[in-house]
Amino acid sequence: MPQTINRPSIVETTIGITFQIGELPTRTVGNVIVSDRTPTTYTITCGANASQNAESLTVSATPVLLDAGTLLTFGNVTATLSNAAAAGATTLQTLPLPGAIANGATATTKALVFVVGCSNAVINPQIKNSDNTTYLSGLGMEKVTVGNAKTMNLDFNLVYGDRGGAILRRIAYDKTYVGREFYFYLLYPSGEAHEGVALLESATPTNPVQEKRSFSCAAQIQGDTYIYTPSTTVNIF
Repeated sequence: MPQTINRPSIVETTIGITFQIGELPTRTVGNVIVSDRTPTTYTITCGANASQNAESLTVSATPVLLDAGTLLTFGNVTATLSNAAAAGATTLQTLPLPGAIANGATATTKALVFVVGCSNAVINPQIKNSDNTTYLSGLGMEKVTVGNAKTMNLDFNLVYGDRGGAILRRIAYDKTYVGREFYFYLLYPSGEAHEGVALLESATPTNPVQEKRSFSCAAQIQGDTYIYTPSTTVNIF
């Protein structure tokens, strides 16, 4: 048998990408409203034993709205909400639970909401190099990296009931929200993730005749809030 070299050949696709955002706490400094760049973390407490494959969870009253698709990890069991739950809800509708969850188990969440109409989300590294050439560099040139900012481009279709899209449009249009920062979480099926605090820099709606409505925007990811999680290593052999 001839020997072969087994190289990776399965490409990543955009199927399964999710984009979530959330409003940040604010405070007033003088006559200016500024964002607190630490998103609020909420605790969800299970109020009764739930068996494997159950499709609902009894919980203590939720402190905040939880969007459909929210992941809640109780110990080593992750529950996926199949429906949104209003603040104060005591029952969460879920996809079949992959394991049992005990009464009193807790999960934490930032309570981000999905931009369900999202059709493109890209994080762009903006690498800044400075000339570091000296007499010892000869005919060549040397540079040193002094910055690596990140920007984000986002496109989404306007979908009725899209909570995440509504937040972005509110920041773009509502004068009481102008300048507000927001928290984002971009997750790929490979496990790669990007998150942090962003500031909207531009927004462009499109309303062509005989077409869907859509929205495009660009944002600056602020300071050192950016967090990158690399893809999970998958053995395909």
